[in-house]
Amino acid sequence: MFSWTAASYAGTTGGVIRFVGSIVESPCTVNIADSTANTQCYRNGRHYQDQQTLSKFDATRKELPLNLGSTEMKWVDQQKKLAVMTVVYR
Repeated sequence: MFSWTAASYAGTTGGVIRFVGSIVESPCTVNIADSTANTQCYRNGRHYQDQQTLSKFDATRKELPLNLGSTEMKWVDQQKKLAVMTVVYR
């Protein structure tokens, strides 16, 4: 049995490796329960989380754990029952 990897390694004395693309980590999750937004992020083998009460959530941005990005929520109705939440990552 012949291995092309072994043959190419034996004859190689130098070279250049080029990387094109991006390294992607999983996004943070935002779960809405009982009028509270629970944000969870997983980085470097650890879980990080934060909570925001929706009734106190205004149009300003809130930071994600570990300064990974921010969330912004805009209310669609005056009763503050329906909203659009935008998550922006750095």
